[in-house]
Amino acid sequence: MLEPSLTLRNNVLVRRKLAGLSDHLAMALWEDRLLILITILYVCSGLVVQWFWQIQDLVVIQLYADAMYSITACFMVGFLSWFTIHTMWTCTPGESLYRVLRLRLQQKYLYPRRLLGFLMLFLILPQFMGMFCSYKQNVHVLKPFCWDTTFMRWDYLLHGGHHPWELLQPILGYPLITSIINACYHAWMFVLFGVTFWLGWHENRLARMQYLLCFLLMWILLGTILAIGLSSAGPCYYDRVTGDEGPFLPLMAYLERANQEYPIWSIDVREMLWRNYETGQIERVRGITAMPSMHVASTLLLALGAWSVHRKVGAALFFFALIILIGSVHLAWHYAIDGYLSIVLVLILWKTVGWALRKYSRLSDNPESFRYNS
Repeated sequence: MLEPSLTLRNNVLVRRKLAGLSDHLAMALWEDRLLILITILYVCSGLVVQWFWQIQDLVVIQLYADAMYSITACFMVGFLSWFTIHTMWTCTPGESLYRVLRLRLQQKYLYPRRLLGFLMLFLILPQFMGMFCSYKQNVHVLKPFCWDTTFMRWDYLLHGGHHPWELLQPILGYPLITSIINACYHAWMFVLFGVTFWLGWHENRLARMQYLLCFLLMWILLGTILAIGLSSAGPCYYDRVTGDEGPFLPLMAYLERANQEYPIWSIDVREMLWRNYETGQIERVRGITAMPSMHVASTLLLALGAWSVHRKVGAALFFFALIILIGSVHLAWHYAIDGYLSIVLVLILWKTVGWALRKYSRLSDNPESFRYNS
């Protein structure tokens, strides 16, 4: 049996560790209080809209939860694989790889403040994105598509009497190039959440908070409120929602031909979305909305967030954002002005949130600091 003094000492150590953990948890909750509050209010808004408009099954926030958890698992596996390879490359010959891995993980990543911050994000994101997708699936219910003709005409006037896809076609109108752009466009979700989890785990707490606040506000302001107010289906559905052939049939015919040579997954997704739109069934792949382009908005936000902590990653993501902007037009998902408006609004949002945090927040922007400034 343990001596009484040793037992007492062990009990004291356990109590101190539990007290320290509770302090870290309280700090993490306080640091992320705005993220938690925004998520709760967003979900509550969906419940209110569902009750007021009598929309059955508007709020299905767990619809994408398992997909989010799978993406999180992929991120963790990818991160640990990269960290192991990086450690093997940089450790001194003769050192124990296991020991170096354990020490570096403990020193740089695996301590309470950072782990609990990531846990908060892991709990918040599935609920928040589930609510966004619930709204997205009901945009046409809350406001039928009515802006497509207007946006098509604005695109035409803004580009000097040409439709944007016509200007891109001489450069991009080759099946192999289109297939590559299509692959980048469909890699968007993995890039989006991979970088979001990376930034959500980052040691620079001010940059982390600026990105995450912008992330949530972007989906609410642009992806929900503006998407409903400017309800449109996009060029690929132009003839179906307006009853007019419009100027996009040659582009759609080209995409069909290109799909015979190289895979253009956008065609299958387009038909799946329309089929689910017509049947009204609750499906994972459902929800049609063009203005503003959330692909462009979110990718630009990724680039801004990454640039604030790592210039090379940020530069690569700015290039990726350019591909997404071009692809949104070339693949007939969006009018060009969908992307232009997204760019302007995200830049305003980024600057505004950054200014507010630096003025009112007590979070440190020093990557070495994990406490609130006095």
